[in-house]
Amino acid sequence: DRLAERRIGTLGASREAEMILLEQYIFLLSLAGR
Repeated sequence: DRLAERRIGTLGASREAEMILLEQYIFLLSLAGR
């Protein structure tokens, strides 16, 4: 159970990081598009 919780926790953290990076990437693209 603890291993599963850890996996879910790390997966959630990595997904959050991916979303943040994706938002930054889109932001930079929008700036470059101007």
